Amino acid sequence: MGFVMASLIMDFISRIYAEYVGANLILFNMLSFIELLFFSLFFYQSLDSRRFSIIAFCIGATYVLIEFLLIYNDSWQTFQSYSKAIVAFLLVGLALISILSQILQEKEVEDKSIKYGVIFYFSMEFILLLPMNYLINAKSEYVVFLWATRLVVIFVFYLIIIHYLWSLGRTKKLLPSG
Repeated sequence: MGFVMASLIMDFISRIYAEYVGANLILFNMLSFIELLFFSLFFYQSLDSRRFSIIAFCIGATYVLIEFLLIYNDSWQTFQSYSKAIVAFLLVGLALISILSQILQEKEVEDKSIKYGVIFYFSMEFILLLPMNYLINAKSEYVVFLWATRLVVIFVFYLIIIHYLWSLGRTKKLLPSG
């Protein structure tokens, strides 16, 4: 629930920032950090060996911070946010480690929908956002297709999150014993 609220707040901030300051691409790095924070905590709680999530968080947070400091004064024409790709790569790795560790222990995979959702979303983010500078500066129908594809991927991911949250809050009805 916290991730959904943080994403909504970031959306509002990005709209206000774009209105009063201009290009809001710098907020991409802040969103990367929010994604890293929430999903690292999620995998920290679900992994038996928690060192993987700690290491992934430290690597990702360090890179996001360095990139944020280095590109703060760049123009949008030279903007390149590799932090989103690095975070996506790390979170896909954490999801795969979590799933594989449960399979190797011959346990049923817990929280399947959200883990598979993380793999789907962040794999697509990794692929779609590597050519970020091209997506921002090029004028072609391919760019529109890539942004539309990214929009669909985000929509599907939020549907997965909503379904997961809904399933957590669902109460199971007990059958009357007779």
